[in-house]
Amino acid sequence: LAQAIMDAHPKVQGVVLCLNNKAGNALLDVHFERLAGKERILETLCGMKFFLSSASFFQVNPGQAENLYRKALEFAELKGSEFVVDAYCGVGTLALIFAQQAKKVLGIECVSQAIDDARENGRENGLGNAEFKVGRAEFELPKLREIDVLLLNPPRKGVDSLVIEAVAKSLPKKILYVSCDPATLARDSRLLCDLGYRAGVFTPFDMFPQTSHVETLVCFTR
Repeated sequence: LAQAIMDAHPKVQGVVLCLNNKAGNALLDVHFERLAGKERILETLCGMKFFLSSASFFQVNPGQAENLYRKALEFAELKGSEFVVDAYCGVGTLALIFAQQAKKVLGIECVSQAIDDARENGRENGLGNAEFKVGRAEFELPKLREIDVLLLNPPRKGVDSLVIEAVAKSLPKKILYVSCDPATLARDSRLLCDLGYRAGVFTPFDMFPQTSHVETLVCFTR
């Protein structure tokens, strides 16, 4: 069946099986089995190459993703001396885009396969100033000091309360929050403002046309 799918649709590069019997609203688990074709695909974004494995997250609308990431760079106002931390880095997309203009970037991600992709993507794009670490933001952020820009691009449930506590300890100078759920964004914005941050313009992006979903970028400063 897997090979038949590939034969019928030439643009399909691989077929992967994911069995998820866990309770909750997560569609995928972290365990995948390749049935046919490639285990990874190659995507181009903002002039950079990104390898993606089955367990790795990537925006499904590259055109709007480019608009969002370029606006995030604009809000960051990088001068070339900054330390940037991406707390939900995935395959390193946003982290590596920022690494082109920052002094150093650290990407944190709990999915080890995504970190493997991120490291290879850093090498593929010749960016030696980007480091990637398997871990959870709530445990890694308190270890860091003098964060100039913190990138938050959490799943739909928003930023975990433990991550907010970690932000309170590290107090980055600027936070760029990319949200896929207005309700959790409103909740987290209130919590960040309670820490002394000020929210700038809320910039929406129509990442999923013809649906009610919207991606939103907010810059918080203190």
